[in-house]
Amino acid sequence: MSHPTATPRHTVTSSTPDQSPGWAPTAPTTVLPTLLGILMVGQMYTVLALLHPMAIALGTTPGQAIWTATAFGFASADGT
Repeated sequence: MSHPTATPRHTVTSSTPDQSPGWAPTAPTTVLPTLLGILMVGQMYTVLALLHPMAIALGTTPGQAIWTATAFGFASADGT
């Protein structure tokens, strides 16, 4: 019985200076989304300290002013 010649599924190839590697570098791929996530969460929670002054400036209650932050959160989550 003859068996077909097996070829390796995954071959490791080294990249040359004029050829980019086939994978993303771990550090930049992890650090960039992490920093962007921290920035986004920071923007969402910064407004909490400003609710009372914002309500006074708008002539409304803090409970009603929270809808401004909620609308920002929904618009930001929508991504459009």
